[in-house]
Amino acid sequence: MRILFVFCLIIQFLTCTNAIAQQLLPYVYLTFEEVSTSHSVTVNFMTDGKSSPSHVSYWQYSEIKGSSTNKIQVMSRVGKIDKVKRSFHHAKLDNLSADTTYYFIVGDDQIGFSQQYKFRTLPEDNSPITIVAGGDMGTSDKVSHVPQYAMTLEPHVLLIGGDLAYADGKTQKIDLWDQWFEQMVKVMITPNGYLVPLIVAIGNHEVTTGVALPWAKAPFYTELFAQDNGNSFFTRELGQNAMLLVLDSGHLNTHESQKNFIKKELKKYQDLPHRLALYHAPLYPNHRSENDFLATSGRNHWLSVFDKYFLTVAFENHDHSLKRSKILKQHAVSQQGTLYLGDGCWGKGDRQSNPQKWYLEKAYSENHVWSAEIQTQYIDFMATAGREGQLYDYFRLQNTSSKTIVKEL
Repeated sequence: MRILFVFCLIIQFLTCTNAIAQQLLPYVYLTFEEVSTSHSVTVNFMTDGKSSPSHVSYWQYSEIKGSSTNKIQVMSRVGKIDKVKRSFHHAKLDNLSADTTYYFIVGDDQIGFSQQYKFRTLPEDNSPITIVAGGDMGTSDKVSHVPQYAMTLEPHVLLIGGDLAYADGKTQKIDLWDQWFEQMVKVMITPNGYLVPLIVAIGNHEVTTGVALPWAKAPFYTELFAQDNGNSFFTRELGQNAMLLVLDSGHLNTHESQKNFIKKELKKYQDLPHRLALYHAPLYPNHRSENDFLATSGRNHWLSVFDKYFLTVAFENHDHSLKRSKILKQHAVSQQGTLYLGDGCWGKGDRQSNPQKWYLEKAYSENHVWSAEIQTQYIDFMATAGREGQLYDYFRLQNTSSKTIVKEL
């Protein structure tokens, strides 16, 4: 009898331990693994411990109120990080309709179920696309406070230009990622209830070495964000009028190693009205010296390609400040060229600005995010902060065959 009692206690302990180990964490977020953002999205979630593949159930509501289409179930693939007692789930939803609202839940009987979420795919026609962009975040309340007004614009996607949780690629700092997600769950859902997908560039604080060295690792960046099989540079289409280059400004991959990729992609999309880039370390820094190593390397290897194929705008980060450059081409002020916006001051403390620099049009030491509404003929940009939308910059960018026009709004 005593043996049976002990056996039952052991079984109960193992069952409880397993249940605890497989608990679904409240961090559900979206990324893109395909070039098209109109027909595919990936749902990401985590369990606190070792777990088997789970699934995502998703569906559409039909025109008839209260009814829905048949639910589709997609199994997740499960990733691991050495020395981290957690499972990272990714479920790719394919063959979606453009500009369409979908509903979903994640989980199963073993790990539990999430709340119901909804998202919308991006349009693939001439409809306007709204994006919000920023970087250098950290884990303070600023992460959720600064973009409050921008999120009322109901963006289709959030662009993050690196330096998210400041965990430096170290597995023992996973608590910083938890703190980051606790702030982001307040950000990623719009006032109309849409969970907004993330497009994430890598920064120096995602990497164990900061800069691209043979032994550099970025375990959380590559496992948390299902984007391109762990690659740190890739392309995304944003509707019919714009494309986005997501680049690695010398953290896992060197600037030079991406030059041919940039050339190929910008040439492929050269007939689009707008070509955008997102990366971490600026080519034209506000706070740091123009001769900074990463800035110089970026200009040496990327600038000629940006100029040749008329990159419209680059979202830069890293300098914890706010800037709008003049229109630049061939490392000089020009009537036609590229606009560089930055400089990554979403949540981290602002640094000294240097408005006297020859290439800067505006420069401030203020927390902010950028929002942009992409139309066929132009893009409207705003730099704002807080619930009331403290406005730091607001202008329209339009390209003609011979001139880049900036109009203050």
